[in-house]
Amino acid sequence: MFCSAQSLSLGINAADGRAVSEAVPYEVVAYEMVLANNGSAEVEGINILLKADNGLAIITQGKEFSERKFYAQSLKAGENYAAEFSIKATTENKGPLKINASYGIGDKLDSNQQLEINVVEQQIKINEEISSMPVKDGQKGIFKVSVKNAGNEKLGNLSIGLSGSEGIITEGDSVQFDYLEAGAETPVQELGFYYGNEGKKELVLQAGYEDSKGKHLLEKRHLLGGGNPSFYILILLAFGVLVAGIAYYLKAKK
Repeated sequence: MFCSAQSLSLGINAADGRAVSEAVPYEVVAYEMVLANNGSAEVEGINILLKADNGLAIITQGKEFSERKFYAQSLKAGENYAAEFSIKATTENKGPLKINASYGIGDKLDSNQQLEINVVEQQIKINEEISSMPVKDGQKGIFKVSVKNAGNEKLGNLSIGLSGSEGIITEGDSVQFDYLEAGAETPVQELGFYYGNEGKKELVLQAGYEDSKGKHLLEKRHLLGGGNPSFYILILLAFGVLVAGIAYYLKAKK
């Protein structure tokens, strides 16, 4: 005997226990969702679909998505399915945005739960610039960044660092500051990185800090062209040789 989707219930809560779901622009907030089978029999083929409003991203396995599907498969009576994901505010516009969670059996996702994220004013301002871009694999790039406390309260445990997708190698550890007074700005930090191999890469700037509301982690992603420029140079050279050859042929024919 198998129970219907009506016996299922879904709850979504911030992993750090914060009661109010809010985020500043570019902030990553971890969440846990728990799907419970409250019935007296097993439920099979359970799926959950998360969809984000424009201005929010769902993060799993270090990648950003506008929607993401989770497969709970089957749950016996009284069992729970738990999954973790993160939400990131990708807009600087303030206001409420929503994550919609639809769940059910198979493709019939007729139960819904909404999570509202209120995007609030950012207390820190990040000034960033890639001042030296690698033009070939293995060449070092320089990422310049400073952080200003634009709020009215002192910030603690400020950290600034780089990470990247596969093929990006970052240099050194993140830079740490015990505190940053209101109105103060950090010195410009030069963070090094390298291309490890060809292809497009993502370079991720991360800034963490603490204030009266708790801990915050901001993430700004930069898509780098990557690839092997020598390949394109060879194409241009070949094209130049071809044009010169045609010109010579036409001249000789006259």
